[in-house]
Amino acid sequence: MRLRSRFQSTCIKALVAQSSGPPIYRMGTFRSMPITDPNASQPSEVAAAVIEQAGQILISKRADSKHQGGKWEFPGGKLEAGETARKALSRELEEELGIVITDARPLIQILHHYPDKSVRLSVFKVTGFSGTPKGLEGQPILWVNPSQLNDLEFPPANFPIIQAAQLPEICAITPPSWNTPAQLIESLKKNLPTHELAVLRLPEYSASRYTEVATVAAEIANSAGMRLLLTSSAEEVVNLKAGGLHLNSKRLMSLESRPIIKDYLVSAACHSAEQLKQAEKLQLDFVFLSPVKKTNSHPDASPIGWSEFSALAGRCQIPVYALGGVELENLDQSFRCGAQGIAGISRIWQK
Repeated sequence: MRLRSRFQSTCIKALVAQSSGPPIYRMGTFRSMPITDPNASQPSEVAAAVIEQAGQILISKRADSKHQGGKWEFPGGKLEAGETARKALSRELEEELGIVITDARPLIQILHHYPDKSVRLSVFKVTGFSGTPKGLEGQPILWVNPSQLNDLEFPPANFPIIQAAQLPEICAITPPSWNTPAQLIESLKKNLPTHELAVLRLPEYSASRYTEVATVAAEIANSAGMRLLLTSSAEEVVNLKAGGLHLNSKRLMSLESRPIIKDYLVSAACHSAEQLKQAEKLQLDFVFLSPVKKTNSHPDASPIGWSEFSALAGRCQIPVYALGGVELENLDQSFRCGAQGIAGISRIWQK
């Protein structure tokens, strides 16, 4: 949810604060993960689903008698002995909702410690199923828009699922080297409305020139209902009512805390395990890990390849987009390697 215009420049400094949240564990294929608290008991293994249909997400309410009772959750349940997370999910959704999964992929894995128990959730994104969902165990169910998830009460372990569910599979990044600002503006008008998420990256522009373009770009983005991240400052993000702030790797490593409150997205460019850890420490919303393959924009950078990408993304605790030489055809491969999706410049942005 974005802050309204009543927040004036005198309030901006109050928006720059570190936020807290539960740890997030993300991977392409769900593997066993160690408990970070040596005094914690073995976690309960749970499979859960972000079920999407016609742009909405299905949630259900926990019984008052259960742990975290009376709160909304993403449907699913505990794994039985010998079950994989995927098999458990199929069984639980058929028992609880009366539906049969026809299309699903891993989305995120979370290890969360409550005061009285630990839980590990293997979460899948379900985009195909047969049957009509019903609360077969007497539980209320509700279809909601992704943005409405922020307004409902969920167990703390579900908070990272909400973030992953609200991020798209593709993020666009503006390409460099524009001949004139007018050409850039026309390209922004053409491209921004076709994406849900984009980064306005113009490293060759001066600060004043970037602000001029960002002002127009933010207006286009807001009119289109999409989220545009700026690379300038938290203050400019607030003033222009942009969607968030993007950090390059140097700026990422220089920070001690999250640069803006969680009403805005914060992303970062990462190229190593050290930088991914820093992004986790700052509790950023997502990162770009690059370059996966050879790129025209950074011809001297050595690609990490899909194998190394998978290893790094599998250990990262926030959503990771694959960047660098990737194309739309690589989207499914990115999912298999633990990515939220792909980000692109020349291969996604149409000039």
